[in-house]
Amino acid sequence: MKYSRESIGEKLKKERLIPVLTVNNPENAVPVCLALAGAGLGSAEITMRTSCAVEAIGRVRRAVSDGELPEDFLIIAGTVLSAGDAEKATSAGAEGIVSPGFDASLVRWCRENDVPYFPGVSTATELTAAVKEGITLVKFFPASAAGGTAALRALSAPFPGVSFMPTGGINEKNLRDYLALPSVICCGGSFMCGKGIPDPAEVRRRVDEAFGTGRSGEPAFAGKDGPVCGFGEIMMRLSPPDGFVKLRDAKTFDVCCGGSEANTLALLSAFGEKTEFVSAVPEGAAGDCAISALLRAGVGTGAVIRKKGRLGIYYLEKGIDLLPSSVTYDRAGSLFALTGVSEWLSAMPEKCGWFHFSGITPALSDDACEALGAAVRSAKKTGIPVSCDINYRSALWTKEKAAAVLAPLIEGIDLCIINEEAAEMFGVRGEGGDRVQAAADACRVFAGKFSIGRTAATVRRTYTQETNGLCAVCYDSASGETAATPERRFSVTDRVGSGDCFGGGMIYATRRGYGLRKALDFALACCVVKHYCRGDMPAFSLEDARAIAERSYGDGDTGALIRR
Repeated sequence: MKYSRESIGEKLKKERLIPVLTVNNPENAVPVCLALAGAGLGSAEITMRTSCAVEAIGRVRRAVSDGELPEDFLIIAGTVLSAGDAEKATSAGAEGIVSPGFDASLVRWCRENDVPYFPGVSTATELTAAVKEGITLVKFFPASAAGGTAALRALSAPFPGVSFMPTGGINEKNLRDYLALPSVICCGGSFMCGKGIPDPAEVRRRVDEAFGTGRSGEPAFAGKDGPVCGFGEIMMRLSPPDGFVKLRDAKTFDVCCGGSEANTLALLSAFGEKTEFVSAVPEGAAGDCAISALLRAGVGTGAVIRKKGRLGIYYLEKGIDLLPSSVTYDRAGSLFALTGVSEWLSAMPEKCGWFHFSGITPALSDDACEALGAAVRSAKKTGIPVSCDINYRSALWTKEKAAAVLAPLIEGIDLCIINEEAAEMFGVRGEGGDRVQAAADACRVFAGKFSIGRTAATVRRTYTQETNGLCAVCYDSASGETAATPERRFSVTDRVGSGDCFGGGMIYATRRGYGLRKALDFALACCVVKHYCRGDMPAFSLEDARAIAERSYGDGDTGALIRR
């Protein structure tokens, strides 16, 4: 395939590591690249340091064309010192050119011939020259000799729009340090190859060791006797004070923090569960606000990444009577969205007793999506229960993409929270005479489609913004039973986070072996009580939830098990 400068950057950002090869025997070029591809690496920089480099590039290009190597395998020519070398390398099949330093003649040749060029820089002068030419992805070389991560951090500070590929002295011991820098999209190194033709398993072992997590595998959860872990973003919420005040007219804001997974963990922490939150919040006052909110709720913050960046924000205009609430998001470019996959996998706790996520997390960035997939696979492999609240957000991605990404994640999990929109996103439509019966049927079909242990949903009726009604339904695959509650009608102080509390209640009840109907009543009670609490995170006790769960529905209707 034909790569542009932008598509090369995107591929390298996903790869995170590009092997640097100095080929002394052209016959070894393809076998070495096959070993790299077998270890999950999809690119190679072949340096022009030897007389057979051009032939080696040509052989690898033919292997790609013949289907021996993946069609998206990227070949870059490195150590290019002249326009003549650039012409030879690209004629042989190189998709991009890398030079050890900035070369104005290479800039001109590559521009005239539509060839992506990535110059090496080690000083502000070189970087300034590159930026003036419109180049925003550069090689930092020689990385270790030029001062390592400290020098790169200082060099990148005045150039916020520039991304770097450090090369030179990158190894198993320092790879993660470089990748932890926000300005670094990938690193170049030769440590994974050794001499001769490497064994793919050995290449994979070295790469996994360097990433510290198994880049091509999963984070190694050491056991399933740990806390309930959640992976997601926490944001700051700003809302005008009580009463009907539009955002444009607000002079002050109420401030709180929350997020789907954080809210769920806060509920479980209040009920005595040990919890651990995997997230990223910036250094400084905004990040401290989020950390303080988590600590007040009793949520573990040992896996929260702290570094420079911004905290996502959302604005809430509360509705009144028949006028609904309105939400405005300002989360693009947040620290969470810009955190790399290797950082996420390194942050995952060693032990985890239950793993929870929402459909929001994989929509926030490709890195978060990749890390989430790795964590879910590891949890399933280790026997750790997994739960998901689909929680679809149309502002983040399309239904088609959401369904494609989430399908393998929810396959075979223990608990899934859905709603009518989420079910239809996967082609599931419940049948029944009313919304509750249709939701119950959708849960049954959804659970069967994805082999899920329990699938639950709530059905809401909005009388006014201050008065709502809720029913809950759940299908249990082990017993083949579906339970449904009658409607609970209640007053609303703050609706945000109520669905997260329903999910948290189902997790709590399932971990304690509650029967289907008891679990559903308890989870619905958690959802109802959250409506009485201001802010995103719940502020009530286990006794409060139990009091509502045990309270009569008022019409003598105690719900039913729907057997099929």
